[in-house]
Amino acid sequence: MKKRILLLAIITSLTAQPKLTVVIIIDSFAAYQIDKLNTNLHYGLRTFLDKGAWFTHALYPHANPITAPGHASLSTGTLPKDHGIVGTSWFKNGKKIAVKNTAPQSLLQSTINDIFIKQNKNNHAFALSIKNYAALLTAGKRTPAIWFETKDNQFHGNNLTKETEHTLNTMNTKLKKMFNYPITWRLAYENNEYYTFPHINNYSYAFPESFINKTIKNSDPNFSEIFIRSPITNKLLFNAAEIYLKNVMKENPQQILLWISLNSLDQVTHYFGPQSKEAIDTIYHLDRYIQEFMNEVSMIISPRDTLYVLTADHGFIQIPEFTNGKSFHAPTIKEQINKTLEMKYGYSNLIKDLRTPFVHVNHEQIKTCNSQIQQSILADIQLLLKKHPAIAKMYKVIDFIKKDYKIGSKKWLFKNLIHPSRSGDFIFKVARNTLLRNEKNKTVHNTPYQENLHVPLIFYHPNKRAQKIETQVWTPQLTATLASILNITLSHQSLPPLPIATNEYKT
Repeated sequence: MKKRILLLAIITSLTAQPKLTVVIIIDSFAAYQIDKLNTNLHYGLRTFLDKGAWFTHALYPHANPITAPGHASLSTGTLPKDHGIVGTSWFKNGKKIAVKNTAPQSLLQSTINDIFIKQNKNNHAFALSIKNYAALLTAGKRTPAIWFETKDNQFHGNNLTKETEHTLNTMNTKLKKMFNYPITWRLAYENNEYYTFPHINNYSYAFPESFINKTIKNSDPNFSEIFIRSPITNKLLFNAAEIYLKNVMKENPQQILLWISLNSLDQVTHYFGPQSKEAIDTIYHLDRYIQEFMNEVSMIISPRDTLYVLTADHGFIQIPEFTNGKSFHAPTIKEQINKTLEMKYGYSNLIKDLRTPFVHVNHEQIKTCNSQIQQSILADIQLLLKKHPAIAKMYKVIDFIKKDYKIGSKKWLFKNLIHPSRSGDFIFKVARNTLLRNEKNKTVHNTPYQENLHVPLIFYHPNKRAQKIETQVWTPQLTATLASILNITLSHQSLPPLPIATNEYKT
């Protein structure tokens, strides 16, 4: 009874409609990073942790969350099996379909942003990111979005309005001026006590050269590669959001829904791992940038009219070699198995793609065989992969579609990731404390385990009481929660609201 009263109090405090709602998605921000760095966080993240409504056990309800499915799940309130974004790519009629080239058209459900601006012409929504598909999958098919392109080191946009086009042009002018000067990644703190963690300076199992204190110039051949991984990109996105808010407020909007996806932590963690100085320092910089952004916003829109949400699109697995685990190279495994199959059947490249957790078979090759040989090839692919030490379990995708599983189980998580026409022929669970890398000198996070599923989910309003809510929740419940708070009627079946905002408890 006491727990229900507590939840009712939280619900009542958060369901007043804010003028501005800001959703901050920190790409690759695993929940364990908060536990690790908690005492070293003093600014914006500290505000969320100490003064927010913090869901301490927020998990993704599908296996192997990565950037594209994670963002699509947050913006639609649905699962990959429904919104269709099962990864960064898939195959259709033998051709590879990349999300970065097809978003948001490849999204099969409406985003809350699209519904938000459709239901009220005086509502404004906007999504910003460095990655194009992170911006486009949170924005949707009608909502303005901007992102950064390394091909010309400029921001690009989609569905731009007067205010968002002004933001894009202003930021590109700012970038041109910035790139006239060298850029150096300086540590957030001079005090070395902030950087005394195990393996923080170990570059043996990832990219071998640190970016800390590295100076880059626009003329350098690897400029873009380093720039998008530097903390300054997060500052630029916050600057863009501030420019947008100052301009959109001139239009006297009824409500604003703003999504900011901060990607440099993911980019740098893929290079160096979550234990690296680069990853930890990025979080320290974010801590400061978030507070600076909130301070700036408070001078544009009253804090009492502003709601903030902080979350992540996925976590990140630790580099297994630091705990007696092992990494394997997915392309090498694919090549080895294809050679074995070719020796037996005479066909090359029978596995078209092997990328955790999906295996796509080369149907253009096997369709020329009779049905008996086709079944034999598929059985051999499953058997050979199942024997590999990197793989704990191996399943046919078609078998998952036909069955139901216990909510929260690993099989249930995998089923939620499967879209019939996009998920390949097999799905597998990588072994614990194991990485299946796509590139030998880069790390990955594509696993179904807690490190990758568990992320922060925190609501913050300056006038509301701080709470820690230990009830397990699913991150895509955020969508229905925002819909309830903002009086939006979703056009599709989504996961239910979080226990801080349901229609029956509104005042």
